[in-house]
Amino acid sequence: MDGLDDAYDDDQGGVRIRPTDTNEDGVADFLDADVLVYNGSGSIDGDSAGSTDNDSVVLMNGVNIDFSAISDVPFSNIEILDLRAGDHSLKDLTYEDVIDMSDSDNDLIIEGDSSDSVSLSGSWNSNGTSNGYTEYVNSSDSSVSLKIDENIAVTVV
Repeated sequence: MDGLDDAYDDDQGGVRIRPTDTNEDGVADFLDADVLVYNGSGSIDGDSAGSTDNDSVVLMNGVNIDFSAISDVPFSNIEILDLRAGDHSLKDLTYEDVIDMSDSDNDLIIEGDSSDSVSLSGSWNSNGTSNGYTEYVNSSDSSVSLKIDENIAVTVV
């Protein structure tokens, strides 16, 4: 164990912290980020947390989102959507949802594992896998980027 995994307990619904450095600044993301927890109701604005760095939203166990069934995306100004605390399904995630959810860079990372699934709605193309993530870009606007953990089951509908 590296000290980080020691605090993780599957039986207690803990969240595993995997030190990543997505912006390659030499500092693990969890040290320069706000971690916000979403329980399935209300909304979260990453900017309101006061951070100018990576804001992560962790979905509580059992929270699934069908983006076609909601009028407003429940998150804004975030960089990472973390599905690692339990089994999750994100359904019909669109180009517009990613823009609404992310900050002005229009880049979103989805963390998860093999018990999670994401369905992308619209014209998404895979740019291949690198560093544990498969990158998807929208065919009508390549400035919108979605990096999804390679262990998550992804379908494009």
